[in-house]
Amino acid sequence: CSLHGTPEKPELCKVWPTSRADQGPLQAVCSYGFIPAAVATENSLEVGTVIDDRYRIEEQIGSGGMATVYRARHIGLEKDCAVKVLNAALSIHSKAREGFFKEARIVAKVTHRNIVRVFDVHDNGMCYIVMDFVRGETAHKRMTTTRMTPREAARIVMAVLEGLHEGHMHRPPI
Repeated sequence: CSLHGTPEKPELCKVWPTSRADQGPLQAVCSYGFIPAAVATENSLEVGTVIDDRYRIEEQIGSGGMATVYRARHIGLEKDCAVKVLNAALSIHSKAREGFFKEARIVAKVTHRNIVRVFDVHDNGMCYIVMDFVRGETAHKRMTTTRMTPREAARIVMAVLEGLHEGHMHRPPI
């Protein structure tokens, strides 16, 4: 399934037709749990989609096992922002939603030049976090297209560590 399998290892997860009393008759479910396979693929928002009359999706800029990130346009403020949408298959689980919004609350308390600012969250059927959009290339693209000098690599690592340090200062105790 799109939630657990990967292009390199599709065998990590199989989607099986099954039936359970609490799911109704014969549905396809993921072998790692009883998540309907259709839910696991409901992640993608189309360009032009408007969320909550405020954010118009402009393009998908990244995705992972937990969420998909879009560049969107804040309609009222006429500025770009990033919208991180919790994958539909995870949004049906309260623990996943809790962790997603806990991350947003922690980051929202941090003010640092190396950490994006979170300025909105929603849990209205679709769970999402809205934050500043930062133009630029990904670290992966930078490392695979350009040879960095040791000095430049050290500068980037130090910037990341500064942001992580600031973020951990705002983390609640375990």
